[in-house]
Amino acid sequence: MNKQSNRNSGENPESRFSYQGYLESPGITGEAKITVGEEAVLLSAGFDQVAVDYSDITEIKLSDYAILINTPQKTLALSRLGNECDWLFRDLHNAYNRIVLKALFVQGEVIMETSGEYVINEKGNRLQGTGVIQLYQDCVCILPPNISARRIPLSFVSDIKQDQYTVIIKLSSGESFSVSKLGFDTDVFTNRMTKQISLLKEKRLDFIRNLDPSMSMSKSIEVVQLMPAYQTVQFDKLSSGYLTLAAVIRNSIKASRIADTFDIIPDICDSKQLLISIKERPATADDEQQPGISSDIEDNDPQESEAESLKYSIWCIAPDKNHQMAILELSLPEDQSAATYVYRTEGNFDELVRIINRSLEAVSFRREYITVTEEKLQDDKYAKYRMLIERTPVLSILRQRFVTRIIHSSPEKWKAEVKRLFTSVTSNAANQPEILSNKYCAACGAILAEDSRYCGGCGLKI
Repeated sequence: MNKQSNRNSGENPESRFSYQGYLESPGITGEAKITVGEEAVLLSAGFDQVAVDYSDITEIKLSDYAILINTPQKTLALSRLGNECDWLFRDLHNAYNRIVLKALFVQGEVIMETSGEYVINEKGNRLQGTGVIQLYQDCVCILPPNISARRIPLSFVSDIKQDQYTVIIKLSSGESFSVSKLGFDTDVFTNRMTKQISLLKEKRLDFIRNLDPSMSMSKSIEVVQLMPAYQTVQFDKLSSGYLTLAAVIRNSIKASRIADTFDIIPDICDSKQLLISIKERPATADDEQQPGISSDIEDNDPQESEAESLKYSIWCIAPDKNHQMAILELSLPEDQSAATYVYRTEGNFDELVRIINRSLEAVSFRREYITVTEEKLQDDKYAKYRMLIERTPVLSILRQRFVTRIIHSSPEKWKAEVKRLFTSVTSNAANQPEILSNKYCAACGAILAEDSRYCGGCGLKI
């Protein structure tokens, strides 16, 4: 039997297996040992070795009793595997999925796993295929053996429909997903997903009740509907209908690092469109910085003591008076500094708001995913960053709309810099219709050329 497990290697016993086969690749061809490791697949042929990191793999394909491993640079073919071809494909797919799930910040135990066909619709683009489908406490993951994996946040689900053996999931951010051919798992999957959504709403209700214990249960339920987790609401609307809660949030802002800038926003932005939200501290698991990755905090950002640190994440979004640009004010707990991020609305402020909220949830408020440069993303240290961005098109779109980050040095300097940016974009508003015509790749978020058949970023067929 060709398959060998490395049970005494100190690694996860289910994440490292060895096979014998025939390798065809640029530079190495011949009989090879194929080792499925935790971070990469290692291919050894004679005196030659090559490692293919899972973060670089765009597709693992089973074809005519051979396995093709595609990366942006090359294709490797593994054949002469006999009856173990399916086993190797399964082990590769499982190892690949483990890295993808880690990159997508999926946490907790799997509630349910099944497999079937999927269709993804994102900003007019459509992807389809087959893959593993997993349900977690706060998301559904679609895991094909390629770059099209998606994490579907249950907090954004606005509608679920089951049409015989097809389950359609719609998000308030505009995306829709359908899964089908789940067999007898169809009803179970729908029911368990619906239950998890209910549990998340109950958790949000508990948070609102703890935030403002004076508010009645009926009012608290209204707030959960008005301001779901990870989604913003007009501050004027919150203030007019839920005075005590608005006061609690206002007091939290006064104690935060965005206190001074928040008071300036009505003077330089469209105050009626000032949006705000608050949530409990993001999950702490995997909060530490990855090796080689520096925090997004600038050396000259103001720092506060641990005693003054926030218990909540608070963010607000506001457009300029012409709705050509918008600012995101973000204040996070654990002594992280406040920051202002400026984005182009591309003529649609409401759409930008959906993109921001969805992206913040996807990165669990890790700001560096928004600002890390494309050049740095090519560094191996940022492989997990790259994987998440590739599989979260809405985040790619937000990054493309990013203009700059403004440091909170002093209220006067901050106000002057924001006004300068708003003034500069107003003079260029005549070019906006051209920007609005952009279409984006559903797989990687890159802007598509007019009448293009393939994405220039990832090679996806349109």
